[in-house]
Amino acid sequence: MTQAVHIFEKDARRLWLQIAAVAVLFAAYAFLSPETALNNNGALLDWNGIPAALVVLACWTLGASAIHEDSPAEESPFWLTRPYDRVSLVAAKILFLFAFVFVPLLLAGVVLEMRAGASVFANAGALIGLCLVRSLWLILPALSLGVVTRGLLDFSGAVLLGWVLLLLTTDRGFGIGTFLYGPDGPGNPLRNASIASVAPMIVAGIVVLGMQFANRHTMRSRGYVAAGVLLSGLLASSDGVASFSRRVAHPGFDSQKIHLDFDRSKPIQADEQNESCADVPLQVGGLAENMVIRGTGIADETNAYFSTFRGAHVEIQETENQYRARICPVPFTPNHLTLHAPLTLEVIEVSAVATLPVNRSMLDAGGAGRCEIREDVTSYLRCTLTEPVSGVTIAGLEYPGYQNFARGFGDAGTFPLSPVLRQKFDGVSKDMPGGWPLDDALRRNDARLVLRNERIIGAFPRTLIYEGLNLPRERFRLRPKPVSPGPGMPKQ
Repeated sequence: MTQAVHIFEKDARRLWLQIAAVAVLFAAYAFLSPETALNNNGALLDWNGIPAALVVLACWTLGASAIHEDSPAEESPFWLTRPYDRVSLVAAKILFLFAFVFVPLLLAGVVLEMRAGASVFANAGALIGLCLVRSLWLILPALSLGVVTRGLLDFSGAVLLGWVLLLLTTDRGFGIGTFLYGPDGPGNPLRNASIASVAPMIVAGIVVLGMQFANRHTMRSRGYVAAGVLLSGLLASSDGVASFSRRVAHPGFDSQKIHLDFDRSKPIQADEQNESCADVPLQVGGLAENMVIRGTGIADETNAYFSTFRGAHVEIQETENQYRARICPVPFTPNHLTLHAPLTLEVIEVSAVATLPVNRSMLDAGGAGRCEIREDVTSYLRCTLTEPVSGVTIAGLEYPGYQNFARGFGDAGTFPLSPVLRQKFDGVSKDMPGGWPLDDALRRNDARLVLRNERIIGAFPRTLIYEGLNLPRERFRLRPKPVSPGPGMPKQ
């Protein structure tokens, strides 16, 4: 232990300038960021991209420099002239990065949550969890690449090579968000679903760190790092990895217990928000109280003479604890047909964040942050909230006869460091598909805004069939189903 402390103190003295630079960048990110001021969206995107990227690069440079102080790459003369106990050496480097990378990241998160009006103590667990995950991207690359390079020039080349490898293997383009949030990006409930895709990089980094300090097989270690990066890049865009991650996180999930079918006892209604769609009631059973189901698919008809219904979009929606299938066919769809709808369904765990009145004042989200209704070209809700460890925070507008949830933007930028989630929810008119009638809601006394966290816990396919489906004729200009000519009848 004494030797580890000695190495730590030696590195701190020699790298004090880089330590100060990292501290200044974290402080600027925490105190000067406009992201908690509910400003325009462009400022949020710009700040969370470039300044956060500078913090990441500074942390990587500091970590690599700390490793290079006692470089284990190749057959370094250091190992012969001044040997250290290798356990003490590894412990000293980890302690160094914990003190000068993880701790500043955590303190910056505390400052940002305080500026957002959030309760730091109430959200301490989520804050520490998020910082631990994000510190992997600030610490692990410096450790795993630093031990197989001999200087910052070699380290920079290794980082560039890793970026090229990821660019070639990730079919949707390189981005840390691809690995943190899965193939569908950070703006929806799939975020954090495919964290297993980064497991090869994490395992390779840890194994190479220990192996290099123990044996200094540098060429072999470089191969392991490259293999881990390649494998993670190949897995990052795989929907199967996201599905595997959800099964591991929720091993008791059983899709067979969920019942879903069309409710033929209730009338089919024209959709109020989209005049080209209809709402077909559904029967849903087997879901816990804190879960909802959502899904989409492309339907077709199976027994109609005309094929104009093929390719119709079907979306499962929840409104006031009632489920419906929104069906959007093409014009002149025949009536009395059999609908065949193969769907991809997702089971989502829901937890309440806050319920807010609809008014123009600053809205307190109960320790999770704050929101504000702003009026520009359109009326919209802008929220600054603490981020959930997994899933996303969404917002909904509710009043009798109306309910609609929107997802917003989620984390912005390539390197998300902030524990504060910034979202903007648009809507001003019922004539806008998916838009909120906020202007109408502001004139009511019974309208409310609902904030909740959503996390996907399972996904499965299911095919729904509706025999004898009749859509509202007055809305869709339906064409009667052709009748086959009987005996003695002339052909049409």
